[in-house]
Amino acid sequence: MYKFQRAVHLDFHNMPGIPDFGNDFNPGEFARTLADAHVGWITFFARCNIGYSYYETATGLKYPGCRHDMLGEVIQACHALGIGVAAYLNAGLDHAFADLHREWTVLNKDGTELTGDRTGNFFRSMCFNTPYRGHLRAEILEVLAQYPGIDGFFFDCMGDFPCYCPACMDAMKLAGVDTKEDDQVKLYFARLRGQVADEIRALLPEEKTLFFNGSFLSGSPFPGMAPARTHQEIECLPTAPDWGYDTFPAAVAYTRGLLKQIVFMTGRFQTEWGDFGGLRPGPAMEFDCFYALAQGAVCSIGDQLHPRGVLEPAVYEEISKIYRQVEAVEPWTADAKGIADIGVLFPLDHTRPMESQKELQTALTAAARILCELKYQFDILDDTFDLAGYRVIILPDCIRLSDTLAIKLNTYIRFGGKVLSSGTSGLREKMLSNVTPGLREKASNKNFGPAPEEDSFASKYWPFVCEGPDTWDNGYFTVDPANLPGIAKMPLAIYTPGILLGADGPFEVIADYWKPYFNRHWDGHQGYFYIPYDQPTGQAAIVRTASVTHVCFPIFSSYLSTMAIAYKQILAGLLRHMLPDPLVKTDLPSFARVGLTRKAPYTLLHLLAYCPEYRATRPALEEPIRLPDIDIQVKMGHMPGQVYLLPDRLPVSYTYSQGYVQLKLPTIEGHAIVVLEDSPDSSSLEGEYQND
Repeated sequence: MYKFQRAVHLDFHNMPGIPDFGNDFNPGEFARTLADAHVGWITFFARCNIGYSYYETATGLKYPGCRHDMLGEVIQACHALGIGVAAYLNAGLDHAFADLHREWTVLNKDGTELTGDRTGNFFRSMCFNTPYRGHLRAEILEVLAQYPGIDGFFFDCMGDFPCYCPACMDAMKLAGVDTKEDDQVKLYFARLRGQVADEIRALLPEEKTLFFNGSFLSGSPFPGMAPARTHQEIECLPTAPDWGYDTFPAAVAYTRGLLKQIVFMTGRFQTEWGDFGGLRPGPAMEFDCFYALAQGAVCSIGDQLHPRGVLEPAVYEEISKIYRQVEAVEPWTADAKGIADIGVLFPLDHTRPMESQKELQTALTAAARILCELKYQFDILDDTFDLAGYRVIILPDCIRLSDTLAIKLNTYIRFGGKVLSSGTSGLREKMLSNVTPGLREKASNKNFGPAPEEDSFASKYWPFVCEGPDTWDNGYFTVDPANLPGIAKMPLAIYTPGILLGADGPFEVIADYWKPYFNRHWDGHQGYFYIPYDQPTGQAAIVRTASVTHVCFPIFSSYLSTMAIAYKQILAGLLRHMLPDPLVKTDLPSFARVGLTRKAPYTLLHLLAYCPEYRATRPALEEPIRLPDIDIQVKMGHMPGQVYLLPDRLPVSYTYSQGYVQLKLPTIEGHAIVVLEDSPDSSSLEGEYQND
């Protein structure tokens, strides 16, 4: 078995009519280019989304004029140099066979076959309720038979392609699906893709890696959650409109709790996949790869092979610079796992409507962004996870509680856990018809608020009174400077309304709610655009008990949409009160990123100093940033035996006091990894210590 490390995902979609296709392909030179760039794994095409195969096939359509068994020759040449190879098959798109078998394609709701931009990729897709499903199975078995040494499979575009063809309409009717309801249809096809994934998994030997790229029935807002997969590849081109730099942090914070191996699939492209002439600056790809290591993930860089079959030397010069550095630290970073003391919680819900799914995804992305800027170490959890290992649980903006989840949080709080919630989080779930019969009766009445209405809080640990939705377009709030020092002493805007909170009860009011003079409206003469604050209403904006803190509006999502720095400062103050001894303490600037991973006997502190910025319409990252004289503290239950910088094991000066390793680091440029290595007898090393 070849180890999945320092990967390249090599796209190879080829349009018909290229006269010199494959003319310059040399498998030995191809593999040598990869090896010289320190590549350890490559995904190479068996069939592309155009529908052409790149091996000797009796099932598919080999590219016209292709004189090579490209897949077979790549496997042989790469294996000779110790490089693993996975076969790419596009499961959702096959335009060549769609032309031959129009009856195999998805029929849209309006009765059309083609949709969207016909010069793009996704103008037509394949239907799994047709003989295409058997055709795909035959392709897989053919590749397995011809190349038993293939190391894995990557199935692309297992995405959201609802179909209204006669076969699908009959199948949905049999399954009791109301085909007029888009959410029900989407759920049916998510289940269908899951069935296809299970069928494919059953075809493959257990030692083969397997990944399905697309949306699946998981109840989570993150794509690619097919249960049959062996690992998770998080596809994210940070400069492409559909992704950006906020996608990976949230996705990896969730998926690393599900699987042993997580892969960050970034790309060298400036715009999108298929950008043959695009090459992002080396520091931009370097940031992606070292951010992956900081989260306990493997790095993969996407590339595009030219139809003539030659890898672009300039691309692999840049990849070599990065992967040489990655390889040098792998003795410490390989198989390291992320460490976190904060959990961001959401409930799995297979029936969540599309709009609710987007709202949840925004809230989780926003929470990840803020926690990254504040240097907190966190995981994103669904309601099947064990909460016991986390000091603080965050319910961002829209996490209503079922009876089951309320009981789980009650137990967590009863054993000392603390919760930060915002917006409608903590309220009862809107639909109570799916509650397990008798569950509320079996639970102690103390676990629940007195009112079963959906706008009451679901647990006794939220002793706050929700007075209904906030109907003001622009509410305001003022904070108590004694509780949140450093926040501007003026009414601050609530850009997205949430709920109204009563101010009387067994809790502390941290911020007061203010109403405006009026809402935005037209009175026949004036458009009331300017909406100043009026006065306090006697209601609360932020409330706190010993266990639970609640913010009345969706502060996380509002930060993401407005970048109101005061919101982040408020959350920082609330979290300092709830978690005075976090895993990492530092005053690094907000653009810096800090990760903490563990691989016994090493605790790894990852520092990244890069600053992606929006230039016109796209984010750009051009160069690393120099950070001098870094002071940082890492919480450890014992004094380390050694502290040093990778890869050269340069000693780092440190002290150990009150459970923290206090580090003074020299100037770093871009990235650094500090190893805190356990002593052979770490348990006996406590108290005060200084090492210069």
